[in-house]
Amino acid sequence: MKLSHFRFLLLAAAATAVTFVGCSREDAANVIQGARTSVGEAITPELGNPDKTLVVRQAKLKERKRQNTTWTEENIAKHPDLYLRQCQEDIKAAIEQYDAALITARRIRNENKRTVDEAQKEVERLSRFVDEAKPLFADPETVYPVKVSGFTFTKEQFTKQLRNALKERKRKQEVAASSSQRLTLAETRIAQFEKAREDAEDALRSIDAKLADVKANAALTGVGSIKDSVASILDTAGAVQTDFGDLTSVVGLPSAAESDDAFIRAELGL
Repeated sequence: MKLSHFRFLLLAAAATAVTFVGCSREDAANVIQGARTSVGEAITPELGNPDKTLVVRQAKLKERKRQNTTWTEENIAKHPDLYLRQCQEDIKAAIEQYDAALITARRIRNENKRTVDEAQKEVERLSRFVDEAKPLFADPETVYPVKVSGFTFTKEQFTKQLRNALKERKRKQEVAASSSQRLTLAETRIAQFEKAREDAEDALRSIDAKLADVKANAALTGVGSIKDSVASILDTAGAVQTDFGDLTSVVGLPSAAESDDAFIRAELGL
C-alpha cells in the first residue's frame, strides 16, 4: 500500500469522525486512532497466520476487556449502538477463544483415547502370557523346555521372557492409567467449553435484540446487566486453560541388583 493511499485513509477517517452529531474531540481522536490501527493491520503481513494461535486470541481478549471497561455511562447513553456493536465483537472474540480451546481439548482427548486403547490391548495380551506362565514358573517340578503361547522356552529363556512380560505389562498399565486421567480431564474440559460457548452465543443473541430495540427507540436499557454479562463472558474465556499438565508418572522398574527370580515372585505374589 502506497503512502499516499495511507494518508487518504486517515483523512477519510478524520472526515468521518467530524460528521458525528455531538461527537467530542476525544471521540474523533479515537476514530482516527482506530483508523490508524486498521490501516496498520491491513499493510502488516500475517506470518504463519498467528491469529489462529491460542496465545494471540488470549491477548486480544485482554485488550477487548480493557476497551470494554473504558465506556462511561455518558458515552453509552450518547452512542448506545456503538457500545452494543463493541459488545458483539467482544462476545464473538470469546466464542473464537472457545473454538480454539475446543480444538486443543478434542485433540488431547482423541490422542489419549487411542493411547488407552492400545495400552489396554497390550496389557490383555501380556496378561494371557503371564496367566499361562505363572503355574509353570511356580511349580518346582516343571520340566524344561516348556511351551507357552505357542513358543518353546528353555528355563533361562522362560525366566527372561516372563520377567520382560511382567515389566512391560506394568509399564503399559501405568501408561493406560495416566492417559485415562488425561482423557477424563479433556472430556470434562470439552463439556465446560461447550457450555460456556453456548452461554456466549445466548448473550450474543440478547445483544442483537438490544441493538434492534436501540434502532427502534434510540434508547438502551439494562446497561448494568449487559456490562456484567459481557465482563463475565470475557473473564471466563480469558481464563481458558488448555495445559493439561504432564500426568505421565515414571514407571518403577526393578533395579539391576534385583534378581529376575525375586522380581517375578514379588510380582506374582508367590
